[in-house]
Amino acid sequence: MIITVLTHALVTLLIAGLIIWLIAFLPFDGRIKMILRVVVVVLALVSIVRSLDLLAISPSTAPSTKITE
Repeated sequence: MIITVLTHALVTLLIAGLIIWLIAFLPFDGRIKMILRVVVVVLALVSIVRSLDLLAISPSTAPSTKITE
């Protein structure tokens, strides 16, 4: 279990780093590049937090709307 989470975190960080490195080569304005970098970092952090089960975002955690009698 721990190895799987650490592997997922490492792969996520490597992919995020690669994407951030590739963003530097895009012919965009500096502000757009900064926004893209922030989006990549936020998505990577959310992915890692979800793999640690600290953030439960799944249909099974949605509040029930079933009416009981």
